[in-house]
Amino acid sequence: MENNNYEQAITLLADVNYKLAEIAVDAEEYEDAVNLLVNNKNENAFALLARVYELKTACDIETFYNEMLNEIEEHNPDKWNPNFDYLDGADYYLRISDMLNETYDIIIRDNKLDNAIDAFMNVFGYEPTSVTQAQKDIEKLSADMGFEKFYDSPFCYYQGLYYVMDTLSKHSDFVRFEMTNTSGFMVVEQPYQFLKEKGISAKTFAYLLGTCKDMGAKIDRDAEKIIVTFENVQSDSYYSRGYYYCTPNSQHDKLSDFFSKLDFSIDRWGCDEIGVWMDITISNPGKHNLKYLSVDAVLINVNGEHLETASVLLKNVSDTEITFTLDFYDVTMEELVEKNCSVEFFPAIVFND
Repeated sequence: MENNNYEQAITLLADVNYKLAEIAVDAEEYEDAVNLLVNNKNENAFALLARVYELKTACDIETFYNEMLNEIEEHNPDKWNPNFDYLDGADYYLRISDMLNETYDIIIRDNKLDNAIDAFMNVFGYEPTSVTQAQKDIEKLSADMGFEKFYDSPFCYYQGLYYVMDTLSKHSDFVRFEMTNTSGFMVVEQPYQFLKEKGISAKTFAYLLGTCKDMGAKIDRDAEKIIVTFENVQSDSYYSRGYYYCTPNSQHDKLSDFFSKLDFSIDRWGCDEIGVWMDITISNPGKHNLKYLSVDAVLINVNGEHLETASVLLKNVSDTEITFTLDFYDVTMEELVEKNCSVEFFPAIVFND
């Protein structure tokens, strides 16, 4: 057949759909933009599609986060009531555990994925390929988040903050950390790629950000970027712990080296009229010059009950062995049970350049 314009028509349709996709992006109609760009042969379609995925993911995170805040606001009364069960960001951190357990129960009950796929994707953001893989993914995320030890803990927000600001986000090509004298920032620059890399959904990440908010973070979206900001606040009884997790990316290799050799030892401990005190030594064999050493600690008795927390902030230390004292106020020897205990440490390090 002569004068066949089929190929030209395909090219023209691709160009038209690309222009429509640009309009959809400007209108923040990202689902429509995705549909117009998938399999689009326009030479610029792939790049725009990649950005649309980032924008859509950032908006999804923001939507879930705002829904969480609205639910908290609607649930909590205006005035303090000591008998009222308040909601806060830590409750949403724990909801992730509930979602994991519910999904796991469905898989075990049915020994197949048919009825668990939606629940699994609600947490992880992707479809599982097999029952075995799904079970392993659930168990790993639960272990990484420390649910076995911290689910019933009144101090679970320490674990949540550490997971978000250290375990989850350090050494990701899609997250940038910055610090000034007044603020620390975690900037998720490519949220779609970040969540895909980490295997968690936008909803799960939004719930985790709620824990950060309760520890003093401000959460913002700037186009496709999710920005977590901690102000550097210090007083006699409080300092903003999240700020010290914002170690710049340039220090992350050094941070890994430090943590690989880090060892906490309890040299002495006792109980007096104030509470339980402990003299702690941590190793610094590389004699790293630490601008800040922030340590949160949770005191746990022999029955696994989380009794109290203590924190310390040290500045400009470089000794091979760094010593400090932790005071767990108002803890009695009876609460320790068998005069035995353990401590869970959450360190944050910033180096002097």
